[in-house]
Amino acid sequence: MSYPNKIKNKSYYTLAEVGRKRLGYKDKSHDPDFDSKCYFHYNVDMLDKPELADNIEYQNFIQNMDVIYSELDRVITRFIDECAEKNILTKSNFIREDGSHNSLLRILNYKPKKSCQTLAKAHTDRGMFTLTIYETHRGLQFLSNGIWTDINYIP
Repeated sequence: MSYPNKIKNKSYYTLAEVGRKRLGYKDKSHDPDFDSKCYFHYNVDMLDKPELADNIEYQNFIQNMDVIYSELDRVITRFIDECAEKNILTKSNFIREDGSHNSLLRILNYKPKKSCQTLAKAHTDRGMFTLTIYETHRGLQFLSNGIWTDINYIP
């Protein structure tokens, strides 16, 4: 069942300790820009929030997001530990003193418009990992040591 944006938007808020990170559902599909999308950002902080507490489907969704996030969290933490051991990064930039981190799990849906050939305008994601489940066109690139490399989708 799909809920109106008025209800889904109640889950949208700023993660207190990091002013730039917003959690929850956001619909930007009616923006006049061609970068038309809706997305949901999940972080474990959402487990303690009362938003939509009486909505069982939303609560089930949050619980399922937590299962996925927790599994990815183990992989990310292991990756951060290995990079820190090799002096590739500073662990305290990613991991809090209590061992947790403020990463987000993002579900993103670009909504094409008849007037555009490109779903997303050129931009930089500041995240550590990008996992694309489905990619229709070339365009995703990785920057390493000042060199851009095309990422090709492999089914």
